Amino acid sequence: MIYDVVVGNPPFGGFNKGSSATLHLKIMKNSLSKCRDFLCFIMPSKPIKVQLTGEWYDMFREGVCTNIEVVGQEMFSEAQMDKTAIFFCDRKADNDSYDKKLDVDDRIYYMIDDEGHRQFIDKMGKMNQLKIDLQTGHKSKKDDYDYLVREVKKDSWYLNVNGAYGSMGGVWMSGYLKTIPVMTGEQIIEFYGKDMVSRNILYCPSYEYGVNLKKLFCESLVLRYGLWLTQTRQYIRKPQFKYVPDLDYSKIDNDTDLLLACGFTSDEARTVLDYLKSFDFTQNRNDMVRDCS
Repeated sequence: MIYDVVVGNPPFGGFNKGSSATLHLKIMKNSLSKCRDFLCFIMPSKPIKVQLTGEWYDMFREGVCTNIEVVGQEMFSEAQMDKTAIFFCDRKADNDSYDKKLDVDDRIYYMIDDEGHRQFIDKMGKMNQLKIDLQTGHKSKKDDYDYLVREVKKDSWYLNVNGAYGSMGGVWMSGYLKTIPVMTGEQIIEFYGKDMVSRNILYCPSYEYGVNLKKLFCESLVLRYGLWLTQTRQYIRKPQFKYVPDLDYSKIDNDTDLLLACGFTSDEARTVLDYLKSFDFTQNRNDMVRDCS
């Protein structure tokens, strides 16, 4: 059957639960195929906080999702999640009439009218991303421990970085992790036998590399801004490392050298750093992206 109007509030699971994370999008896609005129769904506002992958972006664009209205958390006071949104689709509208809030990467680029901001995205976004070698946060502490025993190289160096940070704000290293030194693989296994929580564990080619990289994670405005731009929720995983470049950190321990190693000229590095020194990291990244024109 084909329907003139479809209205719904599909179930949506957590972001880390496999297929349940996209269940509501699959329901929307199926509903659009059976809808002649209008569709209205209440769903998470994620599509306008983070750039959707091709399949789902195309669904909203071709849908055609002509309006997205974010509603306050008081609308669903019992929901333990970020703000929801109402998505309106007009099946007979022109494809280019889709709500440009869906173009998140473009919105982030233009939401701040500062040359330092745009130079940062232009150049840092082209760098190869630093690899996360190991991650804890599996189903149980035993699973994590067995995983590390199996994967860690005992004679190599490793650095612990947050796997999540509740207050966001571009914080890579909690106060506790700042006290944890760069460790050998053997020390990592012993450490996680006592302190098994969700973390990113980075391989370090040398001890000096680890020390310098830790200093940057603790102090760098460049790395902090990269996290602020990408952290749409408290978790810190691969997408949040987008602006952490894969460099030889054994020779880099400050922001100026970091930017120069990424191909910035001295003048460009100065422009970026002048911008970052006055940036307010307490601003809510998600609300800024939602609200920018």
